[in-house]
Amino acid sequence: MVKTGFFVLMNLGILAGVFWWFSNKAQGVNAHNLCPLDGAKGQYAILIDRTEAFNEAQKISLKNAVNELVKKLPEGHLLSVYILGDDFKKETQALFSLCNPGDGKGKSIWIENPQLLAQAYHDKFYTPLQNLLSQQLNFESAKESPILEMLQLVNLNSLHDPSVKGEQKLYVISDLMQNSKSLDLYKNKPDFLSFESSYLFKKLWVDFSSIDVQVYLLNNHPKNLNSNFVNFWKAYFESTKAESFQVLALPG
Repeated sequence: MVKTGFFVLMNLGILAGVFWWFSNKAQGVNAHNLCPLDGAKGQYAILIDRTEAFNEAQKISLKNAVNELVKKLPEGHLLSVYILGDDFKKETQALFSLCNPGDGKGKSIWIENPQLLAQAYHDKFYTPLQNLLSQQLNFESAKESPILEMLQLVNLNSLHDPSVKGEQKLYVISDLMQNSKSLDLYKNKPDFLSFESSYLFKKLWVDFSSIDVQVYLLNNHPKNLNSNFVNFWKAYFESTKAESFQVLALPG
């Protein structure tokens, strides 16, 4: 009985994979990134800053925040996840970049087989994302936190991708405590007007036009609870022409 059950499950898994492949081929879906063949219908780009080690509450809050975004991600939209860690020069590309292929909800049981679509969604999209999050939450603090430099790379690599046709949203999970050669907010007061007049601001400037930006703020330092601190980043995103800017405190 055990062997029979095992072979039944294995055959169901194979059947799900075969069905998913033929279904995607019929619907015009790219098997490599799960996106429509004519391009993603929109994009959620997520930047996770792990340059400061997460405490246990932050790990839970972070995963909950990302999973809430995944629930909101429409079918056919691209999810790109970037990690800022020990060396941002080695982390210039998204570690996860797949479209939501649809979980089968609302699909016809006669034509599209929602059960097999749900299994394919779980195996090819949801589970790889959860594995990535689990791998990235247990690191020691880094020596630097080049948030501005990483925002520039996320912008250039993902948010101006011509293959993405619709809305673009950027979600930043960070304490926003910039610490690099360009700017050190641990040592210096957050004075945006002074920073804006510097050469480094011009070097790091990018265009966030039509991009909605939402920050999940990690409470890692007393400075980032100050209104001047939040206003610094609000002024930064306004200067880079972001469509909107919102800050939400992440528990922990």
